[in-house]
Amino acid sequence: MEKAEENNKQDTSIGFLSRTFFLILGITLLGMMGGALLGPVLPALIEPFGVTEDRVGQVLAVYTFFTAVTMPFLGPLIDKLGRKQVVVPCLLLNGFAGLLAAFAPSFTVLLVIRALQGMGIAGLLPVAMTLIRDFFEGPKRVKAMGYLTSVLAIGGTIAPIIGGNLAVLSWRFAFLFYTVSIPLAVAIYFWMPATGGNKDVSLWGFVSNYGVIIKNKSFLLLAATNFMVAFSLYAIITFIPLLLVLDVGVSEGIAGMVVAIQALAVALVSIMIRKVAERFNTVRLISFGFILIAASFAALPFMDTVPGVGISLLVFGIGMGCVFPLLNTMITHAVQPRYVGAATSLYNSLNFVGQSTSPLVLGVVSGWLGLGAVFGTAGVLAVVAGLGVLLVGRHYPAAIQ
Repeated sequence: MEKAEENNKQDTSIGFLSRTFFLILGITLLGMMGGALLGPVLPALIEPFGVTEDRVGQVLAVYTFFTAVTMPFLGPLIDKLGRKQVVVPCLLLNGFAGLLAAFAPSFTVLLVIRALQGMGIAGLLPVAMTLIRDFFEGPKRVKAMGYLTSVLAIGGTIAPIIGGNLAVLSWRFAFLFYTVSIPLAVAIYFWMPATGGNKDVSLWGFVSNYGVIIKNKSFLLLAATNFMVAFSLYAIITFIPLLLVLDVGVSEGIAGMVVAIQALAVALVSIMIRKVAERFNTVRLISFGFILIAASFAALPFMDTVPGVGISLLVFGIGMGCVFPLLNTMITHAVQPRYVGAATSLYNSLNFVGQSTSPLVLGVVSGWLGLGAVFGTAGVLAVVAGLGVLLVGRHYPAAIQ
């Protein structure tokens, strides 16, 4: 423990142009690209694997499910074993799984490989955020977190564009993109200073913390709201490419660029929402965001052109930008300080559960009633979420007023 603290102290002076900081940003970028990268690729998987459009979303669902299951257990390992000792194996698993997925002989094998990849990706964002805490203090830490958030926004914008354009060449190239994780793992192993590592960290202690957290009403409400945010987002990521490629008739590359519109809108609104929240009631802003999301879903069944879909996704992104950053800020105020680490881990896990549930549930709706019913169902659920936020708003933590 003393050694870890000595390393932390030694390396807190690294700059924003340092090799170590760029490695952290690389971890961040790869940590968020898993689902967004593959969304526009889904239509290209239908023919080679002989699956229907209502089943192809399982490629995303199984990935995010195993991320959700794995993430709560990686928190204590990050502290117990050290940051490098967790992130290097996670990156290698992500990279080699991508390589194997590119040559998967069947859809079942592809799903198994994606499950392994989901386990690998689970450690990347938690480690990146922990490394920021290790290497930066005071105002520099705030600035570093700002850079990290910007990378997340940039990744959310470019990932579908990359995935869609690679799919135009071959669906295999999209999976091969994940092999970028392998040289990054090697670079981190040799060049990043070791931090963390405390043999006294107890897995049972984390489990006990989870038991306390799930009894907290504010946490449960935020987690349920976060679930609906993820459910709505993956309705877009999974089914908009199918709508654009199969119904509108554009390429996967164009579909990726259209999907990126919502990510860009989220990024821009997220920058401004903090100041807006200082003047307006936070709960009402979140509810308003869900109404915009619902309006976007309601319009999509009637959109049969790229501009029409793009406008709907712009509205969706504005709504998401009103909800997502406020929830992420409020979660740190929902529990006592000693439970924040465990609470954010569990909170993010439930986000991935929402990502997993959306393609599965809406895939069934698609198989029965078609894509129009998918967006209608998602819209109804968004309305219910918005009204629910208003009804129970007094139980949300007043983090931003």
